[in-house]
Parts: sequence; structure tokens; C-alpha cells
Amino acid sequence: MSWILLQGDLLGAGTGIPDGSVDAILTDPPYSRDAIELYEKLARLADRVLRPGGSCLVMTGTGILPDVISAMCPPLAYRWTIAYLVSGGAARIYHLLVLACWKPVIWLQKPPASGETGGFRADIVKGGGKSKRWHPWQQSVSGFAQLVRFYTRPGDLVLDPFCGTGTTGVAAVTQGRRFIGIDVDPEALEVARQRLEEITEGRPMRPWVGEDPGPRWDPEREDYDLARAIGLEF
Repeated sequence: MSWILLQGDLLGAGTGIPDGSVDAILTDPPYSRDAIELYEKLARLADRVLRPGGSCLVMTGTGILPDVISAMCPPLAYRWTIAYLVSGGAARIYHLLVLACWKPVIWLQKPPASGETGGFRADIVKGGGKSKRWHPWQQSVSGFAQLVRFYTRPGDLVLDPFCGTGTTGVAAVTQGRRFIGIDVDPEALEVARQRLEEITEGRPMRPWVGEDPGPRWDPEREDYDLARAIGLEF
């Protein structure tokens, strides 16, 4: 099975994720200046759980972009800013008289930054139309699926510590990646669970019971599942 959801604060709920076990983080935290502390926590979690050279892709607001980069670098290393084009209408920033037609997604890496393979990728991603069926702040699956394809590989483990109703998870799993989602809101996680079960035919990742977790990172084994591989027990 390819996904698991954890309820709680990102640092508390993430304690069971082994060091260096995550290939990439893709997440969309709150954008307010009051939330900068959350970005600092995110950087600490990423520094621990990402493999060396693993990517951390963080959607944020243009108005707090310098503060977010300062909060996360170090321990992470800044690589690039991706323009996520917003479909269905621009946000009006009245005090600056700006129509915001895109959102920044900062691409960070856990040092040492590695040379990426797989060819060139565009630094512009086009989000789908507005889709707020599950949550008022929901992003489009199609836009996040592009980020998953561009910045991860099939079979990679993707973590979203602010997973909300599971858009990152749906994008990751449909693109052949594995997924861990964390959120403080149990109602949002229940929606995420329903969405992920829909695309995996009602088969969430099974919790496992036993003393021997077996070999890690061997998805070719018939009895492999993500919970067993990373040692999360329930």
C-alpha cells in the first residue's frame, strides 16, 4: 500500500518517520506572517527526514517570501523559485494595487545539494481551475501532479506536513509515488482518507503488527507496504 495519514503537529506526528527516509516534501502551509514559526518547524523536520539532496517544495505567499526563505535557509539550501500560475482569477492585493496571478513555490534541498537527473523542467506550473470542493484553501490536483512529476521520481516517498484534505497525496499516489500526510485537523484528514481510498479502491496502507519490520525500501517484495518499510506502528 502506498499512503498513510498522521494526525497532529508536524514535529510531534512526524517523530515516527525515520531520519533520511523521505525523498521529497511538497506542501502548502499558511501564508500569514504569524505563521513564520511553522516554516521554521518545517525546515527542522525536513532537515531530519529528507535524504541528502532531497527536495522540499513549499508553496507560499509572495508578500512573505523573503521571510520564508530566511526561516528555512539554513538548514536547507535554496535552489529556485517556481511560478505556480493561478487559474480562475487573480487575487487582489489592494494596498499595493497588484493583481496576483501566480504563487511562488520555493525549491529547497537538504545539503549536500545534488545534481538532478532526468532533464530540464520548466519553472512555471499551471494550476487547474478553482476546485474548493474539499476545502476553501484547496489547490488543484493537476497543478500539484505537475510538481510531483517534475521534482520526484516514480516510487519516491513524498511527505506533506500540512496535507489538509489530501491534494498532495492524491497527486503523489496517482503519479506512482508513495505518500505520508500530516495535519492537525482530524476532519480534514478524514476527507483526505476518503479521497485517497477512492483512488486506491478502498485499500489504504495497512498498519502492521509484529516484532520484525523486515527489510526497508524493498518495494519489489510482495508483502511490502509503506508502514512496514518505514517502521510506523499503530
